[in-house]
Amino acid sequence: MYVKGDDCYYSVPYRHKGEQVKIIYDSRTVEIYLDNRRIALHLKDGRKKRYVTNIDHMPPEHSFIANQNEEKLLKRAESIGPATVIFTRNMMQAKRHPEQAFKAIVGVLSMTKKYGNEGVEKACKKAMLLHIASYSFIKNYLQNNLHNAEDDSENEKQQSLPFNPITRGKSYYGGTQ
Repeated sequence: MYVKGDDCYYSVPYRHKGEQVKIIYDSRTVEIYLDNRRIALHLKDGRKKRYVTNIDHMPPEHSFIANQNEEKLLKRAESIGPATVIFTRNMMQAKRHPEQAFKAIVGVLSMTKKYGNEGVEKACKKAMLLHIASYSFIKNYLQNNLHNAEDDSENEKQQSLPFNPITRGKSYYGGTQ
């Protein structure tokens, strides 16, 4: 639940997702009620713009993400390569709250199981060149086997066009050739 004064989101137990709740808060606590019964209590710590999540509120399949933090994810990215570290940082910076990117980052980092460190590193390098910080780009790049396509350095070299006498150049338009 979002509390405007704190500019923070506070968790509620997942089984109450979508239900109408009442929020009561003061300078120290945030209490969340459903049918006059308190279902969540959070202590404030004064920090703004963040997610405050009680791991017990998460469904079992999401608790792995809750145990992640920026440091852990960056360390894991570092084991893959420098482009993956930069890509991971970019994904975190693209979100208002870095925690919003954790699930996508875990997804990208876990692609090493199928595509290897080299494949993920190549995909992250390509994403950086195109200024893209998205899970779906990395997924599509790897699924379409672009990481195994011809060497990217060849594609990035600017190739000159062959001479064609029919092509009009600068001199035709009043410039010098």
